[in-house]
Parts: sequence; structure tokens; C-alpha cells
Amino acid sequence: MESFEGGKDPNRGGDGPLRITRSRADHPFYETFLRAGEAYGLAVARDYNSADIEGLHITQATIADGRRQSTAVAYLHPAARRPNLTVLTGWRADRVELEGGRATGVALRRGATKAVLRAGREVILSAGAIGTPHLMQLSGIGAADRLRAAGVTVSHCLPGVGENLQDHFVASLTFRAQGSRSIASDLALWNRPRIGLEWLLTRKGLGATSFFEVGAFFRGGPDVSYANLQHEFLPFLADFQAGRVRIDHGYQYFLSQMRPKSRGWLRLRSADPDAHPRSSSTTSTIPPTPRRCWKGSPGPATSPARRRGRRSVGWRSRRDPTCARRRRRSPGCARSAIPSTTRSAPAEWGMTLWP
Repeated sequence: MESFEGGKDPNRGGDGPLRITRSRADHPFYETFLRAGEAYGLAVARDYNSADIEGLHITQATIADGRRQSTAVAYLHPAARRPNLTVLTGWRADRVELEGGRATGVALRRGATKAVLRAGREVILSAGAIGTPHLMQLSGIGAADRLRAAGVTVSHCLPGVGENLQDHFVASLTFRAQGSRSIASDLALWNRPRIGLEWLLTRKGLGATSFFEVGAFFRGGPDVSYANLQHEFLPFLADFQAGRVRIDHGYQYFLSQMRPKSRGWLRLRSADPDAHPRSSSTTSTIPPTPRRCWKGSPGPATSPARRRGRRSVGWRSRRDPTCARRRRRSPGCARSAIPSTTRSAPAEWGMTLWP
């Protein structure tokens, strides 16, 4: 399946089409993140995709020669010229055609043009955790009462479709930094032509990275038997609003739990294929996992790297970004709200990353 630059071992491939590389992690913020984790007492995970994941790591990425190695690049493009393969792009799958309880084809649409593809053997759905159950319910496969309520004719009653949705709660903790120590200056508008030119000529530089180049898996408390929390580090501040990214000086890391206990669902709003489905990531019957995340997030300064300085600290939940602005536990934020604190920033900078 994969070709890892570190070589083949019993748990991973070394000669597959999907190329995996290690990030460079050569910015001072990356280095300080790793040193702060070591000062806190974390070990270094040699290969978190093969052996024990617990500890600090330089990330691995599906990037090779400056390009994202998607499944399309690795598998589809090399096979695109096969005579027994036809690739259609720009088409929308509206429903699966069923006859006698068997999937026989797929109804497609592109603009005002409609078509039905008939299957010679089978229909395989590969639209992800959201798209696949959505398409199945549009096809009349799911809980009968909910399908009828959405205006869909029931073809096959299968109540489990759209249930048991599992999502990782992620809190984004942001820290401001003074001066131009973060990568924010390099990503300024006037510098982007240079980034693009460097990538075109060399396939290297800031145009060839995901920026998430270091991280860690660790335990949220002494009573936990496995690494249940993850840090994903970013060496600048990125605020995503209305499809745009606002970049500022600082750094942030995303704190997420590895094995969410909450379960949710995905259901139809209507029989219209263009209507986004309704979804919920949590249920009220299971204790909220964000509390575990907060136990593992920054506390009193203990590591030397933390004692060198403080930053203005904020947080954002990926589930409800408005909670961060309200900074209070309103009914809509009860599950995802995490207290926010603000500290002044001295001239000397340091990483505030570990409990």
C-alpha cells in the first residue's frame, strides 16, 4: 500500500504506490516544542505509525516531491488509461438504484443533465463517513420512520444507517508571540509569490509542507492506561473564518482525544440530494469527553521551556467556534466549552505547551 522513506518493517510497507515522508521540522518553534516535551518527561516515538505511538514525534506526511500524495495521485492517476476504467468528474451521485433489494446502479446528475449507470456486478460506495450514509438514506436505506418523515420511499429498513457517528473533539489553543519569530511573516501576502515560485522551481519550501510537522501522543492523567490525547502543533496563528484564513504571529496546537466515547448520528433533512444532512457528534447518554481533554491541557508552568515566558492564551472548539467568543458556559456550549485565560507576554519568548 505505502512506500515509507524510513523503509519497510513488519507493520508497514516499503514499496507501495502511496509515498510517505518525514517532515523537516527545521523552524525554532518546532525545536522548542520538542524540547519542552522532553523536559516534561515524554519519550520520543521513533515511528508512531508502526511501533508505540506514545511520546513526541516529527510528523509523517503523504507528501512527496512537494506534492500531496492523495489516493487519486497514488492509485487512480496511474490506472486512468486502462481500457476497463472510466473516470467521471463533476457528477453528483443522487441515489443508488435498487431492484428486488439489490443495488443495480447509481443515478447521477451534472447540472441539468441526468444519467443512470448500471452495474455489471456490484455498486461500491466510498463517499466517507458523511457522504456514504447520506447517499444510502437518499436511496431509501435506513430507519423507516425517519426516511418517511424526510419524504423518502423506504426501500430497505436498516436502522443502523447514519447511527454510531464518532467524532474527535478538538480544542485549538492559541498563543501570541512578539516580533517575527513565527512563520507568519514568511506567509505575508507580499511573500506568497516567492513561495509559489520556489515551489514551481524546486518543489520545496513553505509551499511543500502541511506546517503540522511536530506533535505528540500522551496520557491525560495517571489513571489512563494508554495515550488518549494528541497535540498537533502549528508555528503560527491561523483563524479560519468564512472560507478565509487570517494569519498572525504566535503558535497554536490542537488538543484532541484519541478514543471518543460519545456517539452521534447523521440524518436526512429532506429528500433533496443537495440539502446537507443533519448531524450530531454527541449523545446525552455518554459522559462528555472534552473534560478529559481539559485535564490534559496546559496547567502550572513546570518545564524550563515554559518558564521562559507566557503568552496571551485563547481556545477554540472545532465543534462550536462561537463558544470561544462568548467565554461562558451557555446551554449551547455546555459540552465543548473550555475556560480561556489571558497572560501577559514578556520580551523573551517560550513555549507554554505542557502540564
